[in-house]
Amino acid sequence: MKGKILALDLGTRKTGLAISDIDQTMGFMRPEIMHTSTEELILAIKTLIQSESIQELLLGLPLSLSGEMDENNKVFQIIKRIESEIKIPINKIDERLTTKQAISKSSKNEEDDSQSALILLQNYLDIKA
Repeated sequence: MKGKILALDLGTRKTGLAISDIDQTMGFMRPEIMHTSTEELILAIKTLIQSESIQELLLGLPLSLSGEMDENNKVFQIIKRIESEIKIPINKIDERLTTKQAISKSSKNEEDDSQSALILLQNYLDIKA
């Protein structure tokens, strides 16, 4: 099914965003969401889903370099909340090393999280192609 995909590089205070085109061939960075709570973040995500007609959500999984997931990790807890409150298809993708890639591509530190979300999204789109 075609439609826009919203990719998130989740953080506890700042979340990077990227949105695909409707044909799911390329992604575009969006300004990061600054948030003070998970509730505030989820409200912002729901608003984006509605205003951008998002069909699918892509979340970066914060795995350790060995590939393990710490279920006590704050970002993992945010992912669980998003999964329980967002009612569109949600996929997760390994986000290891995307921050390093983003820093090397980004000219401004403030864009690193959205650059990471764009890398996640483009990797996902390439896998689906």
